Amino acid sequence: MKNVPINKNFLHLCVDNKAGDNAMDDTKDKQESTEQLPTVDLSTLSPDERMIQEGFNDLLKDYLNSNHRRKVERITKAFNFAKQAHDGVKRRSGEPYIMHPIAVAKIVCSEMGLGSTSICSALLHDVVEDTEYTVEDIRNMFGDKIAQIVDGLTKISGGIFGEQTSAQAENFRKLLLTMSDDIRVILIKMADRLHNMRTLGSMLPAKQFKIAGETLYLYAPLAHRLGLFAIKTELEDLSFKYEHPNEFEMISKKLEETAPVREQLFQHFAANAQISIFRCCHHVVDIALMKTVRQPGAARDMTVCLRHDIQAIISRQKSSEIFRQPWHAEGRSFDPAQFFDIRIL
Repeated sequence: MKNVPINKNFLHLCVDNKAGDNAMDDTKDKQESTEQLPTVDLSTLSPDERMIQEGFNDLLKDYLNSNHRRKVERITKAFNFAKQAHDGVKRRSGEPYIMHPIAVAKIVCSEMGLGSTSICSALLHDVVEDTEYTVEDIRNMFGDKIAQIVDGLTKISGGIFGEQTSAQAENFRKLLLTMSDDIRVILIKMADRLHNMRTLGSMLPAKQFKIAGETLYLYAPLAHRLGLFAIKTELEDLSFKYEHPNEFEMISKKLEETAPVREQLFQHFAANAQISIFRCCHHVVDIALMKTVRQPGAARDMTVCLRHDIQAIISRQKSSEIFRQPWHAEGRSFDPAQFFDIRIL
């Protein structure tokens, strides 16, 4: 990607407005704000600008629906800076380049559950690598923590995943886990690769094959080590799609054709499993009651409390969201999660 020159006026504007932005770490902020989505008249924007604004609004909605502190102003500042830094640059698919950092930030927020520091770093993750802005510029505008994460992401892109590293991929995978003081560097890099794989269709076949092989060999095992099992599975599926397109198409068709039969088998298995869990729970409750009744003194009060808690659990079964259909064998529905409630009693 071609380097984009720095807009010094924008840089000075960001620096002048950085009051209170030095303490950027989520764990150090003690006050929460109730910020709302910024209002922008989309009808006045060009198609590209509308696409960008809608993508950013979706990101903010995901963030505001999370349990993190509300720091919309901070994220908006990072978005505006990244948007200006990548202004005029297009991806191979033809969409504005800023859509990629927005998509990575959405993965970081909604699929990984990270907070505002990680979202800002995701929005800025290509700024130092692809433009003339430096890590010091990021530090002056967004603080040490975000600058450290962006610097780590830049080093991974430029120093580890170069053209001559395929033979040493295993060593680099181990290095990734120890090279940074902040695991968020690795998580954001995983989100970056996931979005690149999701949009790999716009690349040339030779590039697709190379990136898919690297992903399958390096990123998918790393995601597994980090406990990102859904991402690991998707990376493997996408890699298989581009490495073996014919086999992938054949398997996809067979899965689509057999979907109704597999769903029927699953429902049959789930119904039997529900009945087994319900009977097991009743057995555990009976044992608990027997042991409680045999205790002298205050045991009778404990028995009353236990029976009261069991009745409360059974009453909650009727409103279970997991299994809405009643069991004809038992005459009621049951949420397996309640099994653990009974065991705790």
